[in-house]
Amino acid sequence: MGAHEHAADTDETDVHVLDHHLGDYKKIITVLTVMTAFEFGISYLMAEKHMGLVLGIVVLVALAFVKAALVAKFFMHLRYDPKPLTMFIVIPLVLASPILIICCFDAIKGPSI
Repeated sequence: MGAHEHAADTDETDVHVLDHHLGDYKKIITVLTVMTAFEFGISYLMAEKHMGLVLGIVVLVALAFVKAALVAKFFMHLRYDPKPLTMFIVIPLVLASPILIICCFDAIKGPSI
């Protein structure tokens, strides 16, 4: 029995498959890190009054949405799931985004009553 035949009998993942995905994970982690740095920069601009509150919140929510989509797609492996299951998860996220923006403004301004 050769090494290839013996490896097929076990439940262990092939190292070459892990190496293939490792490059993708490194790229995604780099993108997430750069986006987080942008979020810190935008927060700084908002604190120093160089960027308006409304624009800052909309940009921060958009960046958070993109980061959440990347994490769900690659680290939660939605990329490999069937399209209907992916839509079942993505559509509520898209519909919840305007509510999230409205709640951010409400939390900042406080109750209007």
